[in-house]
Formats: sequence, C-alpha cells, structure tokens
Amino acid sequence: WMQARKRSRVSGTPAGTPIMGQTAGDCQVNQCDGSGAVVSVADNADLPNDNNQCTNNVCIAGVPSYPPLAINSSCTQNGGSYCDGAGACVQCNAAAQCPGMDTECQTRTCAANSCGFSYAAAGTPVSMQTPGDCKQNQCDGAGLIVAVNENTDLPVDTNQCTNDVCTNGTPSNPPAMTGTACNQNGGTLCDNAASCSNGPTVVSTT
Repeated sequence: WMQARKRSRVSGTPAGTPIMGQTAGDCQVNQCDGSGAVVSVADNADLPNDNNQCTNNVCIAGVPSYPPLAINSSCTQNGGSYCDGAGACVQCNAAAQCPGMDTECQTRTCAANSCGFSYAAAGTPVSMQTPGDCKQNQCDGAGLIVAVNENTDLPVDTNQCTNDVCTNGTPSNPPAMTGTACNQNGGTLCDNAASCSNGPTVVSTT
C-alpha cells in the first residue's frame, strides 16, 4: 500500500500543461511544472491590448509592451485621423492633412496637432478682379472674398465723348459735354449723341 501511494505522489501532470486559470494579455501562461506546482512562463503569443490604435501590442520576453506606431499611421480615435508617432491619435501632423482648402484669404494650419486657419487681413486685394466694375475683390479677414466699392476702378469704354464714372460702386458712361474736343472716327468735336463728329447733331423740329 505504501509503495502504491508513493507512486501516486510522484506521478503528476506533465510539465508544460496549461491550467484553466489564465490572465489574458499578460504575455504569460500558467502551467504545470511536472512536480505538482503551477508556474508562470513567458508566452509571447498572449498579446496585450491597450485599446490604443496608435500603438503596437507586443510581448517582449514575456513582458507586455506598447511601442508607438509610425507617424501618420491612420487612426479614428479621439477625433483624430493620424498617429503622431508618440502613441496619440491626433487631427494632423502637417497643415496639408487638414480639411478645407488654401486660398488667397485663408491658409490651413496645424498647431499642436490641431487643425485651424490663418486669415489674410481684411482689405487685402485678391488677384481675381473685374476691371472697370467699380468694385475691388478683397479678403474680409475671416477667409471670405467680398466685393467692396472702388470708385477709382473706372469703366473705361474708349469713347472720347463719354465720361467714365463710378458712383457708389456703380459704373456708368454719361455723355461728355457737347463740343468737347475729340479725334475719333474722323471727328473733332463731341456731338449731343456722345459721338465724335464735326459738331453737335441738329435735331429737326419739323
């Protein structure tokens, strides 16, 4: 009987046999040591998870580790779209990653990984203009282009017998005074029909 009991004590579960109780993601596996005891052994396949899209979940020699993903890796956490290379999901790492578009009146910015805009000063003229419309297209200081009255932007019609006028931003070409000197179309004087001729047009009353 004593011999049988002795054999029973030394015949344990084989070493390396995993037991039921495990801690998921700790890079360890609890297993039998072959002598009746439970030991924790490194298991680099038991990956951890920190629920951070901008880190890798790895085991290094049985120890959980969360090295950051490369900068500009894609992510969708915390309102961000790009990993910053330090383990955070952010809006941007460069201005070009921000939504919207750059114009003469606004430029995208990325400051402290947050998107924004830099605005040209109010009154800054833009390149697109319509000559002679008595207006100037300029920035409003908030990124928009507005048309502002510009009474020096005269509506030149190339007719010497009209005046080129802006009135509160409205273009017009009223006739020049009859008899004003001119040299178009073979004429010498402006007539009362705003044409360059040899004198005023006489309107018959009969």
